Amino acid sequence: MNKKYLLVAMLASSLLTACNNNTNDSQKTTVTVDDNVQNYRGAQLQLVKEPEFVMTKSTSSVNDQIHFYLTRAASLDLNIYNANKEVVSTKTGISLSSEHTINIGSTYDDSALEYGAYTYEATFTLINSEYKETFKGSFTKQLKEIKHFEEKISDISILGNELLIATGDMMDPIKLFSLDINTTNIDTDLNELTADITETLPAPIYDMANTEKFIYIGGRFSEWMGGQLLLEYNKETKTARSLDGLFSCKTATETPSCTSVFSLVNTDKGLYIGTDNGLFLFNKDENNQDQLVKIIDHGLDENTDIKTLYQDSKGHVWAGSMIKEGITFFDGTDWHPLTSETSAIPAGGYLAIAEGENNDYYFANNVSGLVKYNTETETAEIFTPRNSDIIDHNLVSVAYTDSVIVGSHDYGIAKLQDTNKWVITNNTNSMMQTIETSSCQWSPDSPACKDVLVVERIIQNSEGRTFTAVGKSIYEIF
Repeated sequence: MNKKYLLVAMLASSLLTACNNNTNDSQKTTVTVDDNVQNYRGAQLQLVKEPEFVMTKSTSSVNDQIHFYLTRAASLDLNIYNANKEVVSTKTGISLSSEHTINIGSTYDDSALEYGAYTYEATFTLINSEYKETFKGSFTKQLKEIKHFEEKISDISILGNELLIATGDMMDPIKLFSLDINTTNIDTDLNELTADITETLPAPIYDMANTEKFIYIGGRFSEWMGGQLLLEYNKETKTARSLDGLFSCKTATETPSCTSVFSLVNTDKGLYIGTDNGLFLFNKDENNQDQLVKIIDHGLDENTDIKTLYQDSKGHVWAGSMIKEGITFFDGTDWHPLTSETSAIPAGGYLAIAEGENNDYYFANNVSGLVKYNTETETAEIFTPRNSDIIDHNLVSVAYTDSVIVGSHDYGIAKLQDTNKWVITNNTNSMMQTIETSSCQWSPDSPACKDVLVVERIIQNSEGRTFTAVGKSIYEIF
């Protein structure tokens, strides 16, 4: 064959190989082919699927690994780079079959990778050939376990470096812990206090608001199981008092009654309280006496459940309903309801709210997946498993760092990357641990009995550090 035509054919083949790579994939794989080496028919290397970063746990160590899936056997030279573009792990001359796992770090020899973002450069050479291809991509070691508890975590809240953790539910003892996120030490004073007032703690605890002076603890009250709707813990005196007497809807004779405090957010105006019987504001009157006022002008049904409350960077207070209606927010003067009749968002199902950039807000919905709403354009975008590769339609938590992060009711967390690709973190690529559903206690053979990754909440402190509660553990997200 004429050398000129051979060169053209080689270049065309190289371009085709590069174009066939999915640039939207989370690994961002690109391919570089050594054009100085003569290609021959059928010799090209291809990735069967994108390389996968995983973490595995043995009896004595936790290992960082990358899985490669190739069409042909080859030898590998691999470099792993950290965010500063420094080589943190290197492998040379490794013989690979079509499917191979490479250890790139381990706690066994103190070579485990730090948590964060990485890039890799993998050069493959065909066996008995000089033909080479280089694949470049990225991955994130995202989830670091910082504390494990005996019981399932029902809620977390943060103020500065203090992380509050509530564990237990209607069947297990309710406990409250205070954790220093820098030392991971537990505050024994708070632990001892909650041991003394276990009978009065909500069962379970649904939400907590941590302020400079008080901790407010809201949850479920049951005439048969005991507990309170809302407790106020004074950090200075280390005493707790019930605020249930302020709720006229507390008694079962009231119509409608209230049995749960679902959400709390502390503001300059006072403590907003979301219940199964509407929205309330707790503060002091002109005589410095406790007062609880029901808010009825928020534009939603005045008795709707308020499952989530959120205060954004502008000081606006957002409230969301799960059963019906939708979202509403208070700009300091007026409430602005967003329902399926007045906006582009779905009706009901809202469990969490987060502020993004450029007037974007994100709503975690347990039916409709993730709803992205822009307050300036008044437009909405909905992410579901049908129109995207988002982790689940049943979302229970959401936060925003450099991108949006969502928590699933069953499957772990996912972070949006490159506008349309969701990077999933679960028990295969992190130390996240599953728990059994409550159905397993009563009916272990039921289809409802299964192992799940329940994300209770994703939160951030003022420095931008992000934490999540999954099952019985607290993790920091990187």
